[in-house]
Amino acid sequence: MANEITVSMSLKFTKGVKTESFSSSAQTFDMAGTDYVKGTQILTTTPGAAIDKGNIGTPGWFFAKNNSTTTAEIITITRVTGEGAVVKLENGEACCLRLGATAPFAFSATGAPELEYLIIED
Repeated sequence: MANEITVSMSLKFTKGVKTESFSSSAQTFDMAGTDYVKGTQILTTTPGAAIDKGNIGTPGWFFAKNNSTTTAEIITITRVTGEGAVVKLENGEACCLRLGATAPFAFSATGAPELEYLIIED
């Protein structure tokens, strides 16, 4: 089977008289692997916390959300330990991207926020 993964995105802002938006139609992608993992993980401020990817060999598409309600609890996601941020999520924010990493990591700037995520094997 082909086109097992569907991704769609949009972004819009309105400020005063200015407004702009950008979106992409839903795109489909093949899933070479067979595994996925959906879960939550409580993070700490230690930068070496691996995101639990279950039996996935090569992580592909990745959706993540910072479930914290505390402003200062910013989640940093990296492709490998010690690398700079791939993305930083403030409380309530989410992202969707192709991860392209075998051992993704996440940690928080402060506190213990909950990371909710879905990883689909590439």
